[in-house]
Amino acid sequence: MIRASCTCCHGERGDIRWPSAPAIAGQSAAHTRKQLNGFRAGHRSDPGGVLRQSAHHLSDAEINALAYYLDGR
Repeated sequence: MIRASCTCCHGERGDIRWPSAPAIAGQSAAHTRKQLNGFRAGHRSDPGGVLRQSAHHLSDAEINALAYYLDGR
């Protein structure tokens, strides 16, 4: 299961699609890692800053684990 902060918009399996939050299940690990690193570093922005705030607290190991988990969905 993905982090609780992700599930409110993306669902427990990353397959929920909201108008402003795409389904993230099945994204390549490289893509997910790049996006999360961009949010964490502040190079990417999002409405309300939810992703930036959530990614800020992720370690490299957590980003890798999320990326591989979602890639396999």
